[in-house]
Amino acid sequence: RVVLTRGQDESVSVRDRVIRAKNNNADVLVSIHINAGGGVGCEVLIPGTQSYNGGVSSKSTELGNDILEQLTRLGMHNRGLVRRYIDYDARYNYPTGEHGDYYGICRYARWYNMPGIIVEHGFIDSSDYNNYLNSDSKLRALGTADAKGIIKAYGLTLPNYPEGTMFRLYNMYTGEHLYTQSIAERNNLIDVGWDFEGVGWTAPKTGEPVYRLYNPYTSDHHYTRSLAEYNSLQRVGWSGEGIKWYSGGSIPIYRQYNPYARTGSHNYTASAYERDSLVRAGWHDEGVGWYAAS
Repeated sequence: RVVLTRGQDESVSVRDRVIRAKNNNADVLVSIHINAGGGVGCEVLIPGTQSYNGGVSSKSTELGNDILEQLTRLGMHNRGLVRRYIDYDARYNYPTGEHGDYYGICRYARWYNMPGIIVEHGFIDSSDYNNYLNSDSKLRALGTADAKGIIKAYGLTLPNYPEGTMFRLYNMYTGEHLYTQSIAERNNLIDVGWDFEGVGWTAPKTGEPVYRLYNPYTSDHHYTRSLAEYNSLQRVGWSGEGIKWYSGGSIPIYRQYNPYARTGSHNYTASAYERDSLVRAGWHDEGVGWYAAS
């Protein structure tokens, strides 16, 4: 469960953010930042190695390294873990007499025996901006990297879903969406950097076939319940992947086409709002692609 300590336009002190996290029984507080100053790369600021509530140091180190591992998979330079202390003012010392952590997130969280870390996601005033920060899809990839690091550090697993669940994934580099019922395929794509967007819809067990094709030249996938379209695309070089699920039910799955995209040119969604938003942005509405189970 994720709780925002600041979910609207308001001024919240660092100490109050820690208190909000504690009041929600948080296991960890992750403070999201973007750096400045002309450098490049990501880094994680963590509590130091003091013995006072010392468990937060080891867990923060583990979590920081797991998040950095995921961010560097996106191509970011790894600046490592950062620890800093207040060694000039005894008022910030811990009850053990040890120097306090310099960063308030780390210091106040330690008082509550809770790991508190700060993740710096690149520099806004360097090449990092164009490489990692200048689009929603790139920011979403950073968030996904953080989540994967948390999942690993805390031994979490993705939930189990009932039979027929259609998973939706997004490739930020190609703009493509992929849809699958296979948990193994979903997990493999997540491991290589795809963004897991959750459940798209539920497919019935039987009904009209929905075929999936793959374009080896663009790395694009296409879905259709038209056998004629399926065969036509194979004749021009697409690879037929067979029946992937079935159409049937009361929920329409809309198909949209982007005439400007070289790959990821189709989108499929059960959301009329998403369809309408894409149409306003220049996509072509191709109607109902198939139907999902209720």
